Amino acid sequence: MRRRLLIPLFWLTCAVYGQSLGYGFIWDDPLWYGHVSGRSLVEVLGPQLDFQFYRPGIMLVNWLLARPDGTFSAPLLHGFQLAMHLLTIALLYALFRRLGLARGPAQAGVALFALFPLSHQAIAWAGPHQTLVNALIGGAFLAWLAAQPGAPGRPWRRGRLGLSLLLFALGLTVLESAVVLAVMPLLISLTRARREPAAGWRRNVSAFRRTTACRLALAYVGLAAAYAVFWLLQPRLSGYTRLSLDGRVIAYLAQGFVGPLLGRPAGYAPGPMEPDPSRVAGVLGLALVLIVLMLLLARRQGRGGLAALGVTWASLALLPAAIGLDFAYISLASRLFYSAAPGVVLLWVAALTPLSPAPGRRPPFATLLLAAVLLQSALLLGGFNRLYRAGTRHMAELEAVATPGARLLFLNFPDRFAPRRAPYPLGYWGLTLAPVSVDLAAFTRLSRGVELTADSASQAWIDADSREAGPWHVDLRGVSAPPEALWALAPGIDAVYLSRYGEEGSFRLERQGRAHVAAPGACELARFGEVVCLDRLSLAREGDALRVTLGWSAIGPAGPHDIVFVHLGEPGRAPLAQLDGHPWANTLPMKVWQPGVRIEEERLLPWPAALPTGATVNVGIYDWVEGERLPAWAADGTPLTDGIYAAAP
Repeated sequence: MRRRLLIPLFWLTCAVYGQSLGYGFIWDDPLWYGHVSGRSLVEVLGPQLDFQFYRPGIMLVNWLLARPDGTFSAPLLHGFQLAMHLLTIALLYALFRRLGLARGPAQAGVALFALFPLSHQAIAWAGPHQTLVNALIGGAFLAWLAAQPGAPGRPWRRGRLGLSLLLFALGLTVLESAVVLAVMPLLISLTRARREPAAGWRRNVSAFRRTTACRLALAYVGLAAAYAVFWLLQPRLSGYTRLSLDGRVIAYLAQGFVGPLLGRPAGYAPGPMEPDPSRVAGVLGLALVLIVLMLLLARRQGRGGLAALGVTWASLALLPAAIGLDFAYISLASRLFYSAAPGVVLLWVAALTPLSPAPGRRPPFATLLLAAVLLQSALLLGGFNRLYRAGTRHMAELEAVATPGARLLFLNFPDRFAPRRAPYPLGYWGLTLAPVSVDLAAFTRLSRGVELTADSASQAWIDADSREAGPWHVDLRGVSAPPEALWALAPGIDAVYLSRYGEEGSFRLERQGRAHVAAPGACELARFGEVVCLDRLSLAREGDALRVTLGWSAIGPAGPHDIVFVHLGEPGRAPLAQLDGHPWANTLPMKVWQPGVRIEEERLLPWPAALPTGATVNVGIYDWVEGERLPAWAADGTPLTDGIYAAAP
């Protein structure tokens, strides 16, 4: 293997996926890693009744990667995923070469695999384990070929065979669905026997069937069968798998074979989540036609066996999902394509790369087509990375504000989001960021060991226009909370954070204030009518904005249209900046307030380019229907002019 062929590809892969080192934890990572946190090695390797699978291999890996305090380093886990992907690239290159591909086609194959866009979720998310399985299975197949008669280093054949069986067994403990790949060593050896020209492929295949190597290949089948029986006997949480065939599932998985023809960086026109029957039939038909065409092209070049091997590899890797999972599950799981990707790229390379190109020349059609596929893959991966950056940066904001023992309320935090124009015709191609089935506090507990209480609620009307104009379709986390329900959550809240959405697709977390129980007392700064007291006003310059923090306590019922105004400017003149509305970004109207709870809110006013010397921050309350201000008095009982409490900025 020449380093100059793989090192640039490694650098390119790192450039594409290196961003994942900052993606943090998402989705059900707290559940996955929570299964090993605080458990002994015996507990980790044994069956777990609160988990739907028995996967001691991946549990052991997670246990070994845990910090002493039971938390996990997200960059380390993402780095492990990337390292396994790079290792698989190197193993596949060596495997493709041993299967008979010349250096150029083998390089093209691993380049297609390295940038296979449907594999993005498996590599960029810390939770999946397909990368580790592919590395183990690829190593097992490569060691099997190295143990064949005629391979160099014959005295070491038994050791290579033992290593191959060990790697395959470890792969089974990581992902039980790898049992279907147990026939691959036999098929790989049969494919190699067909290529031997000495006695003709029929005689070579017949001779192989009578050899010890053939019987040894069956050892993988026996090992897989034994593990499958053992796995089925292990107690586990039920209800996640089933046995049936669904055309939608088959069509979704068939996209892996026709990805270069279906992937659109600009996306498809928005459509319903439930796939249209005609689209399902179209994908299935296109996949079938493409597979047959690729097989015919490969046969013309004398690579029919390799192409058939690729189809078989990919089909077997997808088979457990096809017969064991429903569409609602697999439509979210593009990571399933990763195990099938080696077979898919082997099919494409066998069909489209030249068999023996003349020195210094390559057929332009094949070269341009493969270059176009790689360009398309890079563009699609760029789109997936933009999606992940937007969400994981927002999750990082959440983790940054967490403090031990705090009770936080998050408004409009995203559950999951997806491009409005999906890059493939079937399935969900978005990011499940923080599903409602996972406590938000579990993310901070997993990464930092910070224990807190996190509540979620949503008021979808906030930023609705921005979300609608933006590139993402966003599902908000938490039940819809009317003002009365939000007030019921308020007592004891140490901080309220609102997720804001920009039309360009950005997410940002804004602190809105807090609420705590407080006995009614004298108004510390000002009293507005017989409605509320202003107990706190603090100002802080933040770049081009002024953060205004207000503390309120109710003393009597407010009118249905009473609203707070905060102006920056000179009294009696038009304000230079203003922000009128209810506290907490208009989510908590004064009409629902009750005595006994102190509400603190924060507002950001733009800082004007030129601020007059006498300018003040002016706070008051008015009826937004009638336009009348409530009268106001200072703490000493002095009436305030125009119902305004003023403070110098």
